[in-house]
Amino acid sequence: MNRQRHLQLGASASTIEEDSQAWEWGATMDEFLTDVERTELHQLLEQMRGHLAQYDGERARQTCEVVIAKLERLIEQQPEAHPLADLLAGMHDNIGNIAARNQSTAAAEAAFRRALPIRKSLVASHPKQAAYRHRLALTHAQLGTVLIGTHQYAKADESLDAAIQLLQRLSDTETNPKIQHDLAQAYFNRGYIGEALRRGNQAVESYVQAQTVLEGLIEQYPKQPDYRFDLARAHSNLSQIFQQMRRLPEAIEQAERAVARFDELHRLKPDEAAFATAHLRALETLFSLTIAQPPLDRAKEIYQQLTRIRQQRMQSMADRTEEEFALGLTTLQWASALHDQKQLSDAAEQYDLASEQLARLAGRGGTAQHRHVYASTLFDRGICFADLGRPDASEESYRRAERVWEHLREEYPQERAFTSRYAGTLNHRGILNQNTGRPHRAITLYEASLAVRTEWGQSHPDDADNALYLAGTQCNLGHTLRQLGQLESAAEQYRESERRLLALRETPAAGPRLDAFLKNVHDGLAALQSPQPPSLQKLHSATVQVSRPAGPQPLWRAHAYRGYEAIRTAVDHDDFPNAIRQLDAILAADDSHVQARLDRADLLRAMGRAEDALADLNRLHDARPDEAEPWFLRGLVLARFCEPKEGGLSPLDDDALDQAIEAFDEALILDPQQSRYRYWKGLAHEIAAHAAQSRVRAQFAAFEKLHGGEVAREWVQPAINRFRCEFQRARESFEAALRLQPDDGEAWYALGRLLVDLEPGHELDARKAFRQAVQFRPTLPHPWLELAKLADAAGERELARDCLTQLLRLDASYRGTVHRLFPWLDATA
Repeated sequence: MNRQRHLQLGASASTIEEDSQAWEWGATMDEFLTDVERTELHQLLEQMRGHLAQYDGERARQTCEVVIAKLERLIEQQPEAHPLADLLAGMHDNIGNIAARNQSTAAAEAAFRRALPIRKSLVASHPKQAAYRHRLALTHAQLGTVLIGTHQYAKADESLDAAIQLLQRLSDTETNPKIQHDLAQAYFNRGYIGEALRRGNQAVESYVQAQTVLEGLIEQYPKQPDYRFDLARAHSNLSQIFQQMRRLPEAIEQAERAVARFDELHRLKPDEAAFATAHLRALETLFSLTIAQPPLDRAKEIYQQLTRIRQQRMQSMADRTEEEFALGLTTLQWASALHDQKQLSDAAEQYDLASEQLARLAGRGGTAQHRHVYASTLFDRGICFADLGRPDASEESYRRAERVWEHLREEYPQERAFTSRYAGTLNHRGILNQNTGRPHRAITLYEASLAVRTEWGQSHPDDADNALYLAGTQCNLGHTLRQLGQLESAAEQYRESERRLLALRETPAAGPRLDAFLKNVHDGLAALQSPQPPSLQKLHSATVQVSRPAGPQPLWRAHAYRGYEAIRTAVDHDDFPNAIRQLDAILAADDSHVQARLDRADLLRAMGRAEDALADLNRLHDARPDEAEPWFLRGLVLARFCEPKEGGLSPLDDDALDQAIEAFDEALILDPQQSRYRYWKGLAHEIAAHAAQSRVRAQFAAFEKLHGGEVAREWVQPAINRFRCEFQRARESFEAALRLQPDDGEAWYALGRLLVDLEPGHELDARKAFRQAVQFRPTLPHPWLELAKLADAAGERELARDCLTQLLRLDASYRGTVHRLFPWLDATA
């Protein structure tokens, strides 16, 4: 979040406008000037006023130099002319201020130091002149401010202390409110020095003194907004000091006061943009503090207030980019706070909102920063959904983040953050797949992450963070290899990880993380000495028979190209070869015709010619890598959702199914609003879940026979994790499809079937799904059968009878199945 600027330039008497208020040109000045000299000086001062009003600092400085030369000649002739000396010091102060505004700090310091001896001499010669003492204090304060800007904190502290002593003595005898205000600002800037030097107590004392003076001024002059503004800023800065000192309750108290003061100002002058912005920044600070100290009730109020203010501001802005970005950051901050407090469902909802807000910026030519923050949001969202037990949403979120960082890495190859986060996302995807029983996929991801970090390490050997996480990923790879029974390879990864970590012993940047990483490695090495499950690899990859649904009919996308109607007619009559011939003729004339190539691949899929379909799709990927539909078709082919009339049991090809799911994921990254992509992806996960369930049973039976049930349960746990992951990802996919298209009866049926077929305990949800299926597609026979089964199991025979009656009315071929499953049913039903 934006950090408020601490340094407040002290108000000074160095501009002509302020000088003219501080002393009067009158008889005293005229004693030392002729009429000609007085006229010349008046004209020069008016010129300088004009230059300053036009922000022409260089011409104002040149005019000051002319005035200084004239004054020095006059004072040389009349050393007792103290008003002229006062004006001379003011000219040096003006030059100092002009230089400070132009960031010429050395010139500013020199100018203020030229003014100081003149001012000190005036005070010594005229000790009863309060104006001279006031101006000397202000020159000290201005010099201190410039010294702060050049980080000469000790000298700055000395100058500000001199200013404070003078102003404090003046405030005891003078009623001028400007003296009080200048004293408060000197305390304010001295507080900044304490903060910069990490002298927390000095900073606290100075800001509290500034607050005390300002509160007295506000009591006397309640309608003066400047005093209120400075007091609010003092509260805000003091809040940040307390935060640095880890005194959070006091930090929150000061932040609350800052918000209240800025809110008063904003209400007092609602059209003053500076007050509205300051109020918003103070709210941001308070929000950051309150989310760090639960409970989150107050933080939630502030979050809602911030969101409301930002949305209101956006309505009146032509360019909403920065406000929209700030809104996304605030939502992300709130999501992270909820995540830290384990309020995972609420956190997931806020991560969704933050990613939606930031995606608009990242997707319309957003800056590298916008895209980086968007990817970070997706990454954090992936962690949250993994913690929530939603692996499909987690994987998809990681993949989206990975895609953004991959592109940023290509655009900015020397930007460390993009490469590191890209490698880190690959590693996290590996962890997710390892924890959900997909070790082969995890290994591929770990190896990809290692390749990225190794390449970076070769060109940046001093990057300790990269070396640390490279070693961590190697350890993760070791865990996965051990899980697969590849013990020698696992040991090799552990030892290499340990070697890298020990090399970082003398690197302070590694910090306490190093010990945690080493412990992980040593735990892995120790686990290698434990008994390993025999034949795990063989049982994991054992072929199983799975049932897969028939594929969809070819989906025709283009209606405008030549020959479409004739091709459509051929397809409607199942004359696929004729349709292919006509598409070939189109492609012979124009080989780059995307829609014709896509339709041809779809027809080849429907004909069961998988290899030919993939060849067409490969050509489309090369030509149009960001087209979603070829990826979807690729998923259908690899998952063997081919012929519309195909079905039944077939051997499962694990690698092809994994590639199919990857293809569906790619399609969804490119077009996340396609419900059919999610539906068919859900079917692929359902197949994987059935296969995983079969393997769990086979592995458990084998291990139980050799080692007993307790050992078998431990060794089969990865396979159980795989089953639960595939089951959950299938469920997530179907539910996501239904959020996009709630009236899809087939998807409701698929969801209900998944819930009753694979895991007990979901009967109520399954019944709801089947009811939805028959509501939206009452002509589908199979949901009626499933509803009848559930009703019968629950002892609701009349409901079961009604469902079976409807089923047989729709499809009489179910009669044999019905009487086999429901022998109690009247034979005449």
